[in-house]
Amino acid sequence: MKDKRNKKLVVVLAIVTALFLAISLYLLYFQIFKADKLNKDPRNARNFEDNAYAERGKILDKNGKLLAYSEKNEDGKTYTRKYSYNYLYSNITGYSDPNLGKIGIEASLNRELANVSKKEDLFTRIDSLVSETNASDVYLTIENDIQEYAWEALGNYTGSVIVADPKTGAILAMVSKPTFNVNTLRADWENIIASEDGRLLNRPGQG
Repeated sequence: MKDKRNKKLVVVLAIVTALFLAISLYLLYFQIFKADKLNKDPRNARNFEDNAYAERGKILDKNGKLLAYSEKNEDGKTYTRKYSYNYLYSNITGYSDPNLGKIGIEASLNRELANVSKKEDLFTRIDSLVSETNASDVYLTIENDIQEYAWEALGNYTGSVIVADPKTGAILAMVSKPTFNVNTLRADWENIIASEDGRLLNRPGQG
């Protein structure tokens, strides 16, 4: 009778151990192999939760002119994304908003701005579970003076202007009109999505 009881205990212990190992491997699989894909998914609400408590890197033009930055809120813990220009760079920098998502540089270079280093192997991925990272700044090839000149030159026309360095192909200016006020995005959102003029469209890259 005792032997049967011992065998049952061994079987139960083996099942519990197997389940524990299965769950551990399942979690490790997502952390090691699926983390990049999940981090890039715009539906991942955890990214925005993390962003609220972390200072994202600055976006600057070629000469270091500040275009976008994170400002600490009055609570001293969370941050709000701010932009130096209402319209001039909206279709380039895009926006990073916990309710509306990310577009533009904020989305395409999110890993750099959030300093989420690319993990290539098991050991660096495990290290990322316990290591903190600081924000990284992103410098564009855009030159503010040329960007402003191109903006004024296009005037009130619908369309786009691109200025590139003929030797290197670097983009020195990229203007798209009409556009939106990136600093009043939430207040203007219903009007933006109801309009048919493609304000959120970056015409040089998507038109």
